[in-house]
Amino acid sequence: MHGDIVFYTHGSTIEYGGEIFAAGELTADILNFIPRDYRPIQRLLEHMKELARQYEATLERGV
Repeated sequence: MHGDIVFYTHGSTIEYGGEIFAAGELTADILNFIPRDYRPIQRLLEHMKELARQYEATLERGV
């Protein structure tokens, strides 16, 4: 599966998903994950990957 991550930089900020973050904020948040925090995110990521696979197979927008 291939995909794109789109973000924009504005000086010392990063815009992602319509939200603006300080450049170091995203990195600090990701690096400060503990295993208990990561598990729910991993489950959501796996679910999103499965939905992407279904969409690629059917091209049905309802997926």
